[in-house]
Amino acid sequence: MRISIALVATAATLAYPAAASAQDDEDCPPGGWFCEEEEELGNDEVGAEDDAAKPEPVDLPDRRSRRRSAPPVVVYTPAGEPPPKVVVVSEATEKPPPPKRRKRRRLGINARLQGVMMGDSPQRDEDAGMGGVGVSFRYRPVPHFSLDIGLDALGGTDWQGNKRDESALLLSAILFFNPRNAVQVYTIGGFGFSGADVEIEDDLGETTKRKYSYFGGHLGFGLEFRVSHLVSLNVDMVGFIRGRTDERAREEPEFIDPETGRTTNASGGGLFRGGITFYW
Repeated sequence: MRISIALVATAATLAYPAAASAQDDEDCPPGGWFCEEEEELGNDEVGAEDDAAKPEPVDLPDRRSRRRSAPPVVVYTPAGEPPPKVVVVSEATEKPPPPKRRKRRRLGINARLQGVMMGDSPQRDEDAGMGGVGVSFRYRPVPHFSLDIGLDALGGTDWQGNKRDESALLLSAILFFNPRNAVQVYTIGGFGFSGADVEIEDDLGETTKRKYSYFGGHLGFGLEFRVSHLVSLNVDMVGFIRGRTDERAREEPEFIDPETGRTTNASGGGLFRGGITFYW
């Protein structure tokens, strides 16, 4: 009996290390009293493992750089359509060309209609009235100033009631006060030469034809309405005064005062004109 107990004890002693080893391989919870203790690592090895576990530092932009840097632009293109064109905008390396300036129109042709203003004197004939046409060439070297050379033709009944036809050559200077506006105010002045064919009917009904020539000056003001840079309309009033220059002026004076008998060859009046100017 004692021999049997000793054999069982011996077998149990020999079987325990093998069972413990097999249990350690299959199920060994951490910290178990029957598990083999792990070898402690030194400080150097622990630090190396910590450094390997730490993520590498990444340089992040500060707030200012994030504000300056524009976010990426994502463009979605539907299937089957070509990709959009990419336009790269960069600083200009060359200065842009200067804007083209509109060519100033220096030359022009003015055509006009005009009527003669004779006043309301009681000695004026009740049928008196004259009108006509005119055309002139204009040269405008600067916006504020223009030269005007014109030819005018007038006809009708003159102040004394005689049939009259006149033609005139006028040399004028025009000063524009506000040339950059659509409606421009101007003054016009100059001198001119004119001639007249007059049919004078005496008390007996006989008609005498006379030819007069004149030299005088004129001055006035007007408005020019710019329709475009090529076309403009104008209206003006021009007063004139003149005297006869023909050889028969002294012998055959033009005006005789019936009350006093005084004679004169000086006359004056006004023109109301409206026209259109074409510039090029």
